[in-house]
Amino acid sequence: MKIDFYRKVTYFVFFLIVVPSLSNGQTSKSQERSREERFIFIDKKFDASFLKSIGPFQCVSKDGDDLGDMLRAIRVQAVNAGANCFKLRDFQINDTTKQIVLTLDTYLASDRQLELNSEMHETNVVYIISDDKFSDKDYSFKLNGVAMNIKSGYYHKHYLKKGTETIINKGGFTGTSFRLKWEENKPPLFLTVSGIAFAEPTGIPAKGPGVAVTTGKINQLSKNLGLLLVNTLVEMK
Repeated sequence: MKIDFYRKVTYFVFFLIVVPSLSNGQTSKSQERSREERFIFIDKKFDASFLKSIGPFQCVSKDGDDLGDMLRAIRVQAVNAGANCFKLRDFQINDTTKQIVLTLDTYLASDRQLELNSEMHETNVVYIISDDKFSDKDYSFKLNGVAMNIKSGYYHKHYLKKGTETIINKGGFTGTSFRLKWEENKPPLFLTVSGIAFAEPTGIPAKGPGVAVTTGKINQLSKNLGLLLVNTLVEMK
């Protein structure tokens, strides 16, 4: 399927054209979170030949769409078609116009297959993400008191160490601070320091075991959007 800014969809196999409604103003955050959790990122190491293929979907950005917008648009169509997970097929961005083209292969997986996929993700790691615009902007934050800068289109990967606390801060005393500790099998954490949370419908509260947060300028992203971002952006070395 191909989805443009107006969310017109063309199915690659049957050439079915529909115009879905993305008006979710009355939808609760818990309902949106449930929908997002039903569309799981499949690790590139996972053999998708064991999954039931639903089909490829493509979304083309326009007028400021970000990857959160695009993932959400594809998710609506893919879930309606019977998919509950996806793999990144292709990501392209025009250097001049900054238009993004995102192509995902979508599948139906069993609960056990999704569990096996989840086990492939790294644990006790935090991804600090800028944005997906690949512009001239850069963003500042502090990691364990050390000032750092990250360019647009990049992310920084940090491993949590056993017995050591990691502190990520942006905005000083009036900003946001994450205090993170190593825990056995702790899922990856995805943070954006660009001051925006992408167009994500989940509204995830930035709380949980091993995480202490104040209000400010760092936003937590869902696991599935976070995994998509770190597989399309560039790691800062």
